[in-house]
Amino acid sequence: MVKQRRLSRFQFNEHQLSSLNQLFPNNTYPPKILLHHQLPDNIREDRARRALRPHGLWPAWPPPQDDLGTPRWRTSDSYKVGTKLQRFLQCRSGTDPAAATRTPKRKAKGRSTHAFSSCLAHVQITYEVVLDAEGQEDLVACGRFLAIHGVLEHSENCNELPFRGAPTRPHPTIVATAMEELRVGIPSSRILAYNTNYLMV
Repeated sequence: MVKQRRLSRFQFNEHQLSSLNQLFPNNTYPPKILLHHQLPDNIREDRARRALRPHGLWPAWPPPQDDLGTPRWRTSDSYKVGTKLQRFLQCRSGTDPAAATRTPKRKAKGRSTHAFSSCLAHVQITYEVVLDAEGQEDLVACGRFLAIHGVLEHSENCNELPFRGAPTRPHPTIVATAMEELRVGIPSSRILAYNTNYLMV
């Protein structure tokens, strides 16, 4: 079975964890791709690009956007050890909605804005921290890649979703209309239903 500690930084439900254990019995979880320090920078970057680009993960940070302007991948967790940064990315449509709304233990984690498909795609990327001119960590830069680990392929259901994203901030027109509807006494449940139908068109 997949060791639980490997998946504890991702937001899977019990069904997804069971599926991963069926895919990788007896701890046969995909091996980590190590990009050793001894490799020249251009070779290390080329190997990382070839591993990540086919799965919509290049550049690795910030994650590239899909056709709707929303990154298909979201940061599930991250932490720094010395000069190394571990970033845990998970498919937005595979992020369990219940897990995504729990109070985080450390940093705030962004909510998923994609329809849920139980996708199992997730990846742990290790790279060197980049410092800016003042010696502070550059939060939008990605240093030398050191390791890539996880399941990069998206599920069939995820790839076939007709709707993958929704804006995290509604258009001002939607807000104004909703406020006017509330003012005249239209139930909030009906307003939410109307807005959902509008976004799905």
